[in-house]
Amino acid sequence: MLEMEGVNQSPMLFGALMAEAKKRRISALKTPEKKQELWNDYLRVILVRNPFERFVSGYTDKLVPEGRGYSYIYKPISIKLQSQFKSMRNNPSDRVLSQEHATFEDFVNYLIRTPDGGRDNHWKSYEWWCGPCEHGYDIIMKMETLRDDVKYLWELLGISEEHRKWFFPEVKPAVDRLETERYFEKIPKNLSEALYDISKRDFNMFGYPKPKNGFAEVKFNVLR
Repeated sequence: MLEMEGVNQSPMLFGALMAEAKKRRISALKTPEKKQELWNDYLRVILVRNPFERFVSGYTDKLVPEGRGYSYIYKPISIKLQSQFKSMRNNPSDRVLSQEHATFEDFVNYLIRTPDGGRDNHWKSYEWWCGPCEHGYDIIMKMETLRDDVKYLWELLGISEEHRKWFFPEVKPAVDRLETERYFEKIPKNLSEALYDISKRDFNMFGYPKPKNGFAEVKFNVLR
């Protein structure tokens, strides 16, 4: 982007500029006019993934002890969900498990019964959290096709080879389709159906097919 404007930046300086740009938040601007001005000046990009895969990723990262995000913030949440929903587990023997953290079934019961406004930001719907219909994103990228989508974005913005490591470095999803299938196989089908029903808008909006047996493979590329 800088090169398109005739500015030649060293990779180190470019990295510093990118780090500073990441700190900028539209929500920090004080007037609606300033927010709209900034929004109109930027290329609007949203990164999405299959909603069911996103839920499994959020669970494994935040609500189990092995997760990277299982900390002083999310550990109490996991314990609370376990206490609140364990009596609703389908298998009676699972209701007396001694573990403190929430099971995936507990988490799904929480999602089904909690409107977007009451959820943690990591588990809110794209429709509620990102407002795609309201904001009109220029590019929709997907985790499933991220490598190709990032290359397209590099070319669109004129990002040179030496600067690319600072701009969308390679991302490897912590959860894949097979792992997502394994988690959904452990819960009753009616819970999967109920979770799909409340997530249907996200599935349809970004072209994800309705899951079969809890999950469906994505076989299409980025929407542009």
